[in-house]
Parts: sequence; C-alpha cells; structure tokens
Amino acid sequence: MAYSLSPWLKPRFFITGTNRPLAGGLMYTYKAGTTDPATTYSDDTGTENTNPIVLDSDGQCDLFLDDSVIYRIILKNAAGVTQFDKDRVASIGSNLVQSFNSIAALRLRIGTTIANAAKTLGYYAAGDGGGNSFYWDGTSTATDNIGTVIKPTAVSGAGRWLAVNPNNINVKQFGAKTDGIDTTEHFQAAINFAAANGLVVNVPKGDYTIYTTVTLKEGVSLIGERTNPYNAAANYPSKIIHAPASSGVNMIELVAPATNATYVSCGAIENLYLLASENGNTNYGIYLRNPLGARFDNIGASNPFVGGFLAIKGNLNGVFSNFRVSNAAVGGTRSLAAVVMLSYDGHLYSTTARFKNFYVSGSISAGTGGLTSAFIALPAAGNSIKLEEWTVESITGVAFDIQKGNEVQIVAPYCENLPNANVDTPVIQVGVTGAAAPNNAYDTITSLTVDGQGSTVMQYSQGAATNTVFIKADVAQYIIVKDLQLRLCIKFIAGTISTQRLKISNIQAAGVTTFQTGMIPYTIEEEGGCFFLNTYVAGSINYEFDATKNTMPKALLKNAGLFISSDIGTEGALSWLDRADGQFNYTAIKSAVRPTNGVWRIGDVVVNSAPAIGGAMGWAATASGYGDAANWIIRGQLGIASGPTWGRPAKWTMGVSTDADWAGTQYLDTTLAANGKLITWTGTMWVDYNGTSV
Repeated sequence: MAYSLSPWLKPRFFITGTNRPLAGGLMYTYKAGTTDPATTYSDDTGTENTNPIVLDSDGQCDLFLDDSVIYRIILKNAAGVTQFDKDRVASIGSNLVQSFNSIAALRLRIGTTIANAAKTLGYYAAGDGGGNSFYWDGTSTATDNIGTVIKPTAVSGAGRWLAVNPNNINVKQFGAKTDGIDTTEHFQAAINFAAANGLVVNVPKGDYTIYTTVTLKEGVSLIGERTNPYNAAANYPSKIIHAPASSGVNMIELVAPATNATYVSCGAIENLYLLASENGNTNYGIYLRNPLGARFDNIGASNPFVGGFLAIKGNLNGVFSNFRVSNAAVGGTRSLAAVVMLSYDGHLYSTTARFKNFYVSGSISAGTGGLTSAFIALPAAGNSIKLEEWTVESITGVAFDIQKGNEVQIVAPYCENLPNANVDTPVIQVGVTGAAAPNNAYDTITSLTVDGQGSTVMQYSQGAATNTVFIKADVAQYIIVKDLQLRLCIKFIAGTISTQRLKISNIQAAGVTTFQTGMIPYTIEEEGGCFFLNTYVAGSINYEFDATKNTMPKALLKNAGLFISSDIGTEGALSWLDRADGQFNYTAIKSAVRPTNGVWRIGDVVVNSAPAIGGAMGWAATASGYGDAANWIIRGQLGIASGPTWGRPAKWTMGVSTDADWAGTQYLDTTLAANGKLITWTGTMWVDYNGTSV
C-alpha cells in the first residue's frame, strides 16, 4: 500500500468569499459516492489522520491519500456549515489519475467512469505554476472559463473537467503568463470566476504583463505573495506591468457602479507592485468609483501614472496602507500624484478615506523628478480625509494640494526636499487651486489640519533655501497647524483675506524669515509654544520687534508665541493674543512717522523713532482700523521749539493727517516778542495764554 500527497499537496482553505483562513475547519473523508468513512494520513508512512481532520489556525492540514482509494471529501467550518462537498478525489500517485502537462493536453481527453480524475502539471507546460487537479463530470454543461471548467475539444454537449478545489484559485490556473505576452484576459477570467463564487484571486510570484484594463469585480480581492512594505520593485514577488498601445488607459478599475449614487463593495488589493507604461500611456494605476470598504495594503508603484497612481471617486470607509510610489518618471513623463481624490460630479461624495504609511519619492535632482504632487484633492472631492504618517521626498510641485471644497487632516508627516528646487512652490496648498467646486454646498468646508506630532518638514535641501513656502492658502475656512518642526522654510504661510482662520501651536521654525502675508490679524490665533527667530510678519499684522533693542514682557511669554525680527523697517509693533478677550494687542516700538498701514486697535501707541525738539513723542490710535483709519493723534511733545512765525509747527511736521490731531502743541514765537511768546495750537488756530488768536 502506498500513500501519496492529495491533489492539494498541503491544502489551505479559506472562509468562503474571503481571504481569511478557515481556522478550525472540519474535513470529513469518505469513500467516493458514499458516506462510508475513508482513512487519510498525515505522512507517507501511513500515520492516520483523525476523521474529521481539524484544520490549524492557517486553515491547513497534512493530507496524504491512499493510492488505491477514490475519496469523497466534505469540508465544514467550525460551526458545522458545509463549505464544499467534492466527490471522486484521488491521490497524485493513484493509477486512476491521468497526468497532463498542460490544459491544452487535457482538452484532448474525455473522462470516463474509470479514468475520471486528472491532474495538470502546468497550464502551458509542466512546472509553470498553473497546474491543478480535476475530476470528470459527464453531466456538466458549465461554460468553459479557461481555468476551473475545461470543455474537451471533442465534446459538443455535456461533459466537463471540473477543478477539484475551485475555492483556492490563482491567475496562473487561468493561463496568466510571465513571459511579457498580454495576459489581461487571464486575469479577467480569474476575477470573473471569483466574483461569481465569492472567492479570492491569488497572484503567484512572477512578472505579469497586461495590455489593457483589468476590471475588479464587486467583493473580489487580488492578493499577491507577501513581502515587506516599501520594498523596491525588484523585491516584490508579484508584479503587474502595464503596456497599453494607446494613451489614457487605466491599469485596474473597480467595476462601474449601477448608478452614480450606488456604492460598490470593494475587496482588497495586497502585496502587488504595479509598473506603468514607460511610454506614458497609463492614465490611472488603480481607479475606484464609489468604492465601499476598500482595504488595500502593501502596494508599490513606479513609472509614470500620468493621471495619478491611485484615483478615487466617491469613497466610503476606505483604508489604504503601506504604499510605496517612487521613481515615477520615464522619458520626461511623470506621474501627477500618488493619490488623486476626484471631484464630485454626480457620484457620491468621498468621506472617511484613510491613507496610512505612504512613502512617496521623486528625484533629488533640482527641478526634476517622477512626481508632480504626493496628494491632490480636486474640487469637492471629500471630507474627513486623513493622511497618516506619510514620508514625502523630492517632488517637483505642491506636495499636498487641497483644492476647494475638501476637508483634509495630515498627521505626523515627514517631508524632505520639498520642492526639490529653490522656488516658492508651497508644501501645502489649501483652497487655492481648482475652479469653483461643482457643488457649491461643499465649498464652505475647505479646511486643513496638520497634526505634526513632533515630526519634521524639511524644505529645499540641495542648496541655499531663499524662496520656500510652507502653506499657501485662499478660501480655507480654517487651518490648524500644531506640534511641528519646520526647517529650511522662508515663509510660513502666504494667505489671503479669504483665509478665515489660522490657529498654530508648538511650531518650531527658527529659519522662517516671513511669518505671513495677506491675512488680517483676527484670523490668526496662537496657543503657545511657538518659536520664530528673526521673523518678519508682513501685511496687515504689521511687524515684530527687534530683539537687539527690546524684550517681550514676561507676562506675554506665557501666552504668546515668540516672534523676533531683526529688520522691522520704519513701522514696528509687538503683537500678541490677549487671552482675556481673544483679540490681538499691539504695542508700538518705533516709527519715524505715524503708521499708514496695518490694522490697529484703539489705544495702540507708536513711539517716534526720529525725535526732534518740539516734535511729537509718538502717536496714539483713537479708533480701531487700518492705517489712517485708526485716527492717529500726537502722544505728547518733545519739549518746546522756538523760532520765527514762519517756523511754527504744522500737521505735516507733527506727523498727523488733520489739524485737530496735533491740538495742544506749543511754540515759542520769537517774531511776536524778542524773547519769544508762548503760543498753543487749539486744533483750529494759534492762541496766547489769554486765549487770544495770534
């Protein structure tokens, strides 16, 4: 008596419709066509298995069969629910099993009552990985699917070779090739069969080439051989190469939803490396329309995905983790982005998309590289979009482009050499690019949160950084930045008056020379822990003080960020957020003239930086407003000047805009008396001590 491996070798079984092992499953073995128990073995020496065999935590068992016995095998889950019932199963060593080198050879043979079991040693040739085990069903009229159902060439009616175990399939069993020849139809055949039977499609080790688009059906998962995430292409066992003949072709698509408002249950894609066409003909690498519950993990990509590698429209509860997108330029063609969230256009609006542990890399050569952006959310793409622990290096354009109508959170990013040239391209844009959102109802949610969690953003690092910008903003409802190290950045934020709120805390950015431009002061809040050294604060928030001449009051250090400027020009102010009323306060430091720009509050004071006898000590704001709208008046007089009548002070010498603003100024008029007569300006005229007009 001899005992051989079963047709499954060391079989592994999965829960029907999933890629989860059938842990604790029960395998009952009987004689063919009966319920009479038949013994199986755990090795080739005849060590008997229990009946039923209990599958291990990986859904596996050691299964040797008696070469002289034809078996019936019933597999149940741990709860006793039948997973499959297969009759007429023979061992590999059985003399009742016919052996064929290929599916083509199997098609030439019709099964019989005696010769009713067959095994193929390969799909095209023995050892190519496409082998399978079959049994003959003389009554079957199932459609030939080139994988698990094989119709002999000579059969015109009933009679098919059926796979013994159709619940564990791979693309090679459907004819997928690794020789550079188009294998699109074989991938599609495996996916179609899996969709009809609730199965997972495995992609064994190899380099597969597809010429057109593979359509991923509802609920179907595409699983390659496991590897460590972030490996380079050469270290991924399972690779798919795209080689379309024309431009604008997607590589993998989720089947189109029945209507724009219908979700499609999306399976998983795992452990694959995708290479786009080198001639720039690939549009999207993976294109998902209205996916529900997508779970993609450990995916690599390179070469130019012109439209973007992962494009998503109308996502709900998708999780995408451990992606590596790098070296994406060939022949001057580059990828648009690693991830593109597509605009709402009647499809569902994306919510709760999670992108975890992405590595996105271009080229360190200045101004070149394989990626224009790392992440793009086109107008009205989605909200509650979360990018966690992204590493982004050396790309040419905006790393994170959040266009109008999107709500995005970036958590713990590490960025380096962004962009890879000394230009004013920001690391992040929010509410700047893109036309008006297709659905204006979503316009008002435009927002960004950057939760650094102590991580670092390092901008242009290939030379002296003189133009770099961290954030550029326009119609953002709010921007929150906290717990971040910022290096080699020149301007923290380039905003506009349409940026409604900026809130910062615990930002360490000693190299920033310009804090912001274009915003108005009440849009900016600071919660403490920020440090900006030698930083010019442009626009309506005025300037910060010169550390060589003044110090910030200790009382303010507790509650305000420290902004120190070494070049404040002619107008300067110390600004801080008043915790009591939530408003910005300004204390003037110096100015040769009254302020003519900036937003000021009533009571703000500017000290004259060019004092002269008889001139103004400084100026005080009698109203809140911008520039002259603050209604500046003189704040005291530096002694009393003397001279002839024609040398009397005037509004222009006192640095104010109206005659009323320098009332109270005195002058010793030597024309009126030899030793001078003391006169006072009332706001409309000069008078002597008696109040008589002079």
